[in-house]
This record gives sequence, structure tokens and C-alpha cells, in this order.
Amino acid sequence: MIEWTEPLELINYSCAKRQPGIYIIGGVIDQSLPMVGCGEEDPYLFKNWPDNLIPYYIGISETKNVGVRGRLSAHSRCKGNKGIAKRVIENEHLYFIAAYGNNCSQYEAVVLCLKNACQFEDNVRCEIDRDAKRRYRKVRAEMTQSERDHYDNLDYDGRGL
Repeated sequence: MIEWTEPLELINYSCAKRQPGIYIIGGVIDQSLPMVGCGEEDPYLFKNWPDNLIPYYIGISETKNVGVRGRLSAHSRCKGNKGIAKRVIENEHLYFIAAYGNNCSQYEAVVLCLKNACQFEDNVRCEIDRDAKRRYRKVRAEMTQSERDHYDNLDYDGRGL
């Protein structure tokens, strides 16, 4: 299970690590309440989800050089997601949380499947399809050529399995 970092303002993106991981950018639900992680573990939201966060966008970075910090830097400069860029231009007070690790990308599609109304409204692409394609490429890269040939010819005669 992943554990979210403490929430930080997006302008403090340089505090994020240059490591692969997953991140969420969002706003404040109630201005009178602090933006802090809850410290508890939730089966759907994972550990340390901030109760006062309304998530607008979830993203991943699979690179080790740029990492989550590079993606957040791009968002803060209005590069990347158009919805987040609009919010930055409008000076909306934005926060981010992140979780680091090489296998965090799988959680992006899972979190989006569990979303409620008004959550992740800036995610416009079908992340489930993207996740399936990413997993397919990973599995194929680990296969031998003979395994790929066998797999590709399973339904060659058109009758199915």
C-alpha cells in the first residue's frame, strides 16, 4: 500500500523528490481547516490522505531523472494539463501530495475508478486504457521472441479460444 506525503503548496514543488511515483494536485475543501495528512490508513485512499483535499488531477512519473518533481514543476509553469494550467493562471491555491516508488503507476487507474463527483475533473484522458497499454508493453518486453510469436498467433485462425 502506498503512503502519501504531507500536502505542500504546488509552488513548493522543489520539495518533491526526483523519483518515479504518483502525485495528486488539488485544492482546499474548507479554508478554515488545515491541510494536513490524516496519518491513518484507508483501503481506498491509502495512508495519510488529507481530509481537506479536493483532488483535481492525478498523474504519474515513471522516469528516475525528472521524477515527480519534474512533473510538478511543469504543472506549476502551466505546462502539461490544461485544467491545472488554468487554475495556476487564476492564482488558485493548489496543493500536492505524492507517493514514490517504481510500481506506483498502477494506482493511477485504481484511484480514478474510485472517484466521486467533482473529483479529478482535470483528468480528461482515459487512464485505464493508458494503464492497460503500459502493462501490455511491460509484459511484452519481458517475453522471449518465441513467447511473443506464440502469443501473437493464439487466435490466428479466427475461431477464438
